Amino acid sequence: RVSEENGSTVTPRPPFIIVTCVQALMQKTLSPATLARLTFSLSIGDERDTDSLTGALQKAGYSFVPEVQKKGEACLKGGLLDVWPAAAPWPLRIEFMDTTVESLRSFNPADQRSVEKLAHVDISPATESGLMKNAPKNSAAVVSWLPEDTLFVWSNTDSVAEHASLYEEMVAESSHAKEVTVSFAQLRSGIGRLPGSVQLSTGNDGA
Repeated sequence: RVSEENGSTVTPRPPFIIVTCVQALMQKTLSPATLARLTFSLSIGDERDTDSLTGALQKAGYSFVPEVQKKGEACLKGGLLDVWPAAAPWPLRIEFMDTTVESLRSFNPADQRSVEKLAHVDISPATESGLMKNAPKNSAAVVSWLPEDTLFVWSNTDSVAEHASLYEEMVAESSHAKEVTVSFAQLRSGIGRLPGSVQLSTGNDGA
């Protein structure tokens, strides 16, 4: 634990390791600001207007259907709102009494039976690719999600650069792919701008 000047203590963030390929790092994802803007929470007792709620779901990429059967879908029937967030194992059923959230529960879409009663739910955007395709400004490089003191280790740098070059050639054939992809040079430059970040390389590195 780390002591603060005001006498409180903070538990340090545990370290974590991500092993991935350069192609994945070159693909953009939703920006932290976009995810925060399009994610909302609901708790029992909350006052929410269903019209504004359905509007928020549509902006977050949800498709309204007669019956929810897969992730990214939503359905409003009277005082019941069903929605299946991308990160949820089961769809959610939100029951309203007028504008008050009366109950929250997950349910099995096969038989419509309740799985678990909930007191609070977080609803994140339904889709990543769709939101970025409609508005490229919603996207950001993957490194924007990483801590500023991240240590990057490039294993066999020559091979990494070669695979990055091949990926750039493939991406160049698609206008949409170019909008949601950063070049290898941009990736390394972005990492270099992270305060406290360190890049280590194995193999020859001409960068």
